[in-house]
Amino acid sequence: MPARVLLRMLEPATEVLPSDGAGALVDLHTSGALVMPAVVSAFTGFGRAFTAGRGLVAIDQRPGASLLTRTLTVQAIVSWDYAAQANYGAPGAICARGLTGSASEYVAYSLELRVVNLAQGIGELRWWWQDLAGVDRQQLGGFFRIPASGFFLVTATRRWVSSSHVELSYFVGDKQIGSILSVDGEIGGGTTGTFSLGTRFAAGVAGRHFHGVIDQVRVLDEEITREETEGTWRRMAVHQPRGYQALLELLPPGLPISDDPSSSIQRLLRIAGHALGYATAQIENFEANQRPNRAYGPVLRDWEDTTGVGRGRGGDSVKRRRARVQSTFRQKNGARVIAVQSTTAPLLDMAPEQVRVIAYDQTVRDDFSDGLKAERWATTPAAAWSVVPGGLRLQSSTNIPYTGYTRGWYTALQSMQAQGRNGSFIAGITPTSIVSGGEVGVTFIDRVHNTGLLLGLRYDGAWKVISERFRSRVSQGVVTEQIFGGMPAAIWLFLHQQDPGGGAPEFVTVADNAFYDCGWSTVSAVDGYSIDGGFSNPPKFQWAGMYARTIGGAVAAIDATFSETILRAPFGDRSSRFAVFRDPNVPGNPDMEAAHNAIQRIKQAHTAGTAVTDTSLRCDSAGGCDRGPMGAI
Repeated sequence: MPARVLLRMLEPATEVLPSDGAGALVDLHTSGALVMPAVVSAFTGFGRAFTAGRGLVAIDQRPGASLLTRTLTVQAIVSWDYAAQANYGAPGAICARGLTGSASEYVAYSLELRVVNLAQGIGELRWWWQDLAGVDRQQLGGFFRIPASGFFLVTATRRWVSSSHVELSYFVGDKQIGSILSVDGEIGGGTTGTFSLGTRFAAGVAGRHFHGVIDQVRVLDEEITREETEGTWRRMAVHQPRGYQALLELLPPGLPISDDPSSSIQRLLRIAGHALGYATAQIENFEANQRPNRAYGPVLRDWEDTTGVGRGRGGDSVKRRRARVQSTFRQKNGARVIAVQSTTAPLLDMAPEQVRVIAYDQTVRDDFSDGLKAERWATTPAAAWSVVPGGLRLQSSTNIPYTGYTRGWYTALQSMQAQGRNGSFIAGITPTSIVSGGEVGVTFIDRVHNTGLLLGLRYDGAWKVISERFRSRVSQGVVTEQIFGGMPAAIWLFLHQQDPGGGAPEFVTVADNAFYDCGWSTVSAVDGYSIDGGFSNPPKFQWAGMYARTIGGAVAAIDATFSETILRAPFGDRSSRFAVFRDPNVPGNPDMEAAHNAIQRIKQAHTAGTAVTDTSLRCDSAGGCDRGPMGAI
């Protein structure tokens, strides 16, 4: 994994300036009152010994080369003199980027060690940075028991998700010691910032001096996984020393070679032994991390290519990429609700029981208790329709011209499916005031060929239920179905298209080969209906809904409330559609695109499914429509 900054401390003499193996920094040097740290023996060869007053600084080879204000990892091999650190009275910075003081030197990252309890040998590894205004942002760290002696590996990752969501992880050796969620995502850092090692500056003055030996430091512009950290430490602390020891034990007793670790022969033996250990570590690492739930690096990329999920967008977390790969192995569970939940839950960053699967049938019910949904109802004119307790209210004090089918009428319509084949529509109406000449009711409409059916409650000096057919906007006659002695307190109106049957074409535009029923009830939506059936009309409807109109030219006020509606289109495809809904109020960082793609893999061929964060379809931005719960947009 390429590093942004790589300091190996390979220099054999104190006077030789340490260099950056990644090429981001000029050679490290002292500045101001700082003293050059001495070269000492360390875990991998040489290191630098730091104490109060000692430190190194460097500027970028190119402006911004070491600048990271979002996701990064700092990893270092250190030996910490925590007793001297405690006596010093302040935490020690392993490294930092920025000097504070000015916007061009705000600190983008700093990693430090703090003594928490000297007697018990408890320390803390923690991040520190400044925000865009230069305000200090000290982060919570991970606590650990400090090794009594020797070197250890510290790893700290910062995963930036948003300006208010930053995930921090801390490791010592192969153990994770902390996982913190920070809200300090507004991270500063100037392009002319200065990198420092073993110290951190405040307003240009060196402080926070580290006490101990720093062997190696690397800064990465991505998040290292727990598995990679574990593998790195086991390679350096277990397998490579074992390889070196194995070579030493193979030497004949009394062989006249130097035992001095710094001698040439011992260095050569150590190189060969470490090579053997490296091979062993790689074998162990592959055995442990070849599975997609632990894979990283090239192995994870191979899994992505093999499963066909793609490598995602730049900056995607390893956790998110693994979840995509693993979702492909859950396809065997099928498209049952519980299987869809288990497949999408990791991608949605939530528990399976939190995943809501929205399934549909061929019936759409609406009592308007959740408002007038613009994606469901097309209202004309919109100002005449309003949601009130108990339903959808229509109010008009103007003439609604009787000038042809729906032209100039007040309508609230919703789309039918399967061109209305065998479809039905019911609406409950509570009339408040309908003066002479007014009418409200339900309708089927074919807007393409201007055909339709309607069934309405009319007042023309008497209260009537009437039906009427239209073909090419031309009325085929009004039928009085029933006359009431007074205004009904409530009435339910019903339209139904019979299945053509008998081998007749299902969807035509001109032939009278479908028959229709109309019904009305003053009892309820399901009981007490009077039915009139057997009249015909071309069977091709795209819309069903409510209407209001007036007869004659006089102004006729209409005030009525539609209490409930039921639309059923049994030959439509609603029942073959479903959506996985993730409540946006649930914390987490979902991968909605991956969840949608996983659904495409597990759904049956005749179905449509998607993942959504809104139960409504919205076309409220320049980018167009969102993906709706009824399928991909």
